[in-house]
Amino acid sequence: MPTSPIADEHYSNFLWAILVITSPLIFCQWNKLQSPQSRWDDTSNHAHPSHCAQQAPWTFHIDINIASAIDFELLENIGPALASRIIETRKSLPDQRFNTLNELLQVKGIGDKTLDKLRPYLICN
Repeated sequence: MPTSPIADEHYSNFLWAILVITSPLIFCQWNKLQSPQSRWDDTSNHAHPSHCAQQAPWTFHIDINIASAIDFELLENIGPALASRIIETRKSLPDQRFNTLNELLQVKGIGDKTLDKLRPYLICN
């Protein structure tokens, strides 16, 4: 079935409009879209995309009772070995869960200073 040149032009204009609208949104949020986290909190106040340089960064929280080793490795100064020790310590606890963040001090390699650096990114549910 042949289409009219007018219909083709409207369709083409529609596609360009979609591209023009979505490109800035994707560009401003690309790094955030590539980073998987356990839970994100949007602190950007939903600013207009043209102000993406002025947006506050997103923060995330990792629940220490459900996080995987990969989740823990997203945190600064936690590598595969320390992440594995956190998981093993959690498995060795009576209910296989931490009751407080302070129980992370039981993990070899996590001291007061390390825990204080990690605390803003951790939750214990």
